[in-house]
Amino acid sequence: GLSAGLRNRLRGLHKDGIKIVVEAFEAMWGSEDALVSAANSAIDIIARATRDESSVVTAIKEADDFALDYAGKQRAAWVDKFTASDSWEDPNQGYTWNLDTELVNMAGQSWTLRDSFTSTAVFGVTGSGKSMTVAHTLLAAMLEAGYGGVFFCAKPDERESLERVIRKSGRGDDLVIVSAKSEAEMLGNNMLDQLAKKYAARGEVVPVESILTTLLTVIETAGTNTSESRGSNQPFFDAMKMLVRGAANLINLAGEDLTIPNLGLVMQSRAEGKVTRKWEETSYQAYLFRRAEWRMRHHALYRRNLNVQMVWEETQRFWKEQMPAFDNPEAKTGNFMQSCVTEFTGISDVMMKNPLLQRLFCQGSDYSAADAHERGSLIILDIAIEDQEYGGMVGKIAAGILMADTMRTALSRSGNTNADDSMRPVVHYCDEAQHFVVKELSKYLSTVRSKRYAFVAITQGVTSFHDVFAASPGGKETVATILQNIATWVTCQTPDKATRDLFSEACGQYKQRLRGH
Repeated sequence: GLSAGLRNRLRGLHKDGIKIVVEAFEAMWGSEDALVSAANSAIDIIARATRDESSVVTAIKEADDFALDYAGKQRAAWVDKFTASDSWEDPNQGYTWNLDTELVNMAGQSWTLRDSFTSTAVFGVTGSGKSMTVAHTLLAAMLEAGYGGVFFCAKPDERESLERVIRKSGRGDDLVIVSAKSEAEMLGNNMLDQLAKKYAARGEVVPVESILTTLLTVIETAGTNTSESRGSNQPFFDAMKMLVRGAANLINLAGEDLTIPNLGLVMQSRAEGKVTRKWEETSYQAYLFRRAEWRMRHHALYRRNLNVQMVWEETQRFWKEQMPAFDNPEAKTGNFMQSCVTEFTGISDVMMKNPLLQRLFCQGSDYSAADAHERGSLIILDIAIEDQEYGGMVGKIAAGILMADTMRTALSRSGNTNADDSMRPVVHYCDEAQHFVVKELSKYLSTVRSKRYAFVAITQGVTSFHDVFAASPGGKETVATILQNIATWVTCQTPDKATRDLFSEACGQYKQRLRGH
């Protein structure tokens, strides 16, 4: 948010002083003129202060008094500017989207925009044509109608086939490809930090609930502990929510970057047992507590906000009272909490040590899932889970993050989607969908039709979904709920008994209804 000139003036000062002051400016005050004037009023004192905290506090107070008077009226306008998307002349590129517009005619039956929003599943054995024939026909119709899209690749050659369909549909200019195969395609999407900055601009701490679903989706997609991280193991998810809330709140209050690796570091660096001097001097968590405590006393944004004070008290109680009790080997709930720590830090360690994941999800942001409905972007995540060179665990984590971003973006979409024909639809496309099925999908599919998102899942059979949740309590019910929220089923040749039974039952019910007339 600061101009290059102002940043250059601050760069020569002590790094801690810079971080505190720049952070205060960016979070609290609005216009560039106010920032420059406030900085000029404090810069000489800060320059002399170096490591003298009391002088830095004095400088911030002077800047505070000045900027609150000067920039108070501009605050609301600045927040709007901070949170607004980029503007362009015609985001819809001339398209309109009436719900009853026909996309495909299937043997005399019209398949419309409205039908696409009720979700689609395509089943079939390898080589049966489920992707290249059925799914690509539906996809081409949606692309030609102007849908945006988010595409998940499980196989290494999938990107090329999707590109062909997109370019043939005249939408090549809307392509956004995220991959490890070239420097230009290593595009960042640091969605957690975007959320944190958005709330900081409003003078708030980011509600942890808004990131819990994201983190749990990543854990569920990439986790190895299938019996606990998949399905409906409620104690596991309750414990994970407590852990993530405590870690995220501490990072937010300390003003550090909200990333999955940093969340893992907070968990790993906790004091397991008695607090020692070594822990206080070397622990990342101890550093965050010192920084958060200082900000709670001196930061204008925090010391005046009762809600933030309550979050601070809750965070202290969790790490200093509740978590030590969970770490006690005799604690009944300790096993769930330890499983959560192991599951989460296993993923955060991979992200911390992998340069590609650091680049894609822990630094700046070049795109977001929202670009699909705001600009008509067609985002392909080309880090295939089945690719031995670029995929595997890295592909699972990448898919989990973008899947979570897509679901969060869709569900938070505002406006009257049923009545407003100017709202661009989006196709959410998953080939080999068993790799991307998570518990949250059942809730997502029940709601997303009203957001003009068309979910398309391609897989060999219903058994593929059952296998995902086989070790989870309530797994069958989760799959049943997902299937109940998919209105269009298409099957090619399949030996899968569960799929054949599904269609046999559905056709039998349809025949019975006809006989009843």
